[in-house]
Amino acid sequence: PASLAALVAVACGPSSSLAPAPEPAAAPPAAVETLEVESTPAPVPTLEEARALRQSGRLDESERALRTLAASSDETLRSRAQAHLAVLLFDTGRLEEAVPALQKAAEDHPVVAPFLRLRIVESEAGRGRYAEAISAAGEVIATAPQATAATIARLRLPAIHAQNGDASATNAAFEQLSSIAIDELTERDFVDLASVLANNGRGDLANRLRMRLLTDYSQGRYTEKTYGHLNSIADSPLELLSLEEASALSASLARANRYNQALDLLQRIKVRFPDSPTND
Repeated sequence: PASLAALVAVACGPSSSLAPAPEPAAAPPAAVETLEVESTPAPVPTLEEARALRQSGRLDESERALRTLAASSDETLRSRAQAHLAVLLFDTGRLEEAVPALQKAAEDHPVVAPFLRLRIVESEAGRGRYAEAISAAGEVIATAPQATAATIARLRLPAIHAQNGDASATNAAFEQLSSIAIDELTERDFVDLASVLANNGRGDLANRLRMRLLTDYSQGRYTEKTYGHLNSIADSPLELLSLEEASALSASLARANRYNQALDLLQRIKVRFPDSPTND
């Protein structure tokens, strides 16, 4: 038995433990199939959609749409989009960008060019570039003298000259306004002009204009405001009216249902002309 054990030990080697079986090789990764996904381009907005975005107050989206359309290969669409974009820049106060855009749009759209140039006038005046604003206003008047835009340009010029500190040019431009009627379309422009003149040292012209507003257009929306300005200043032009002029103005104010102003003026008449006979 001992020799048999020795033979077994010799045959099996020094250790009776078995070596671990080798791990099988990892299978190669399965090929991943690549899917071709076609990218769908974003739809190009229409000009009507861009305008609708603006009307709904979504100005950033409207601007992006207009910039896309302004790069169109369609010349008509491109120029219309550029005009709308120029007006949007103006209306949002981005005057540095608006002026060149408005100039280009005016060149491309002769029919509406006078109104686009009016925005250039306001842009330049708003930036304190009065010489450029005066030049743009002159261009509107010269190229479309009978258009409504030319009337508005004439109403802007006295204010711009006053802001520019040119008294003689202000006087000359102011005298040109005598031919422009005050009505529901121009009243606001006359009222605004009076305010700018008063704020730029031309109270004399502002008072003349306000008296004209009272006498020519007593039924206006700004009659109370205009009368209030004249009533509050020293040496008011209301005190310079003759008895006939003051009586006629008070009657005009009463007919326009401006009773507070009419009664105030009648009280002034009573004080200023205590010996005048009562008339109908």
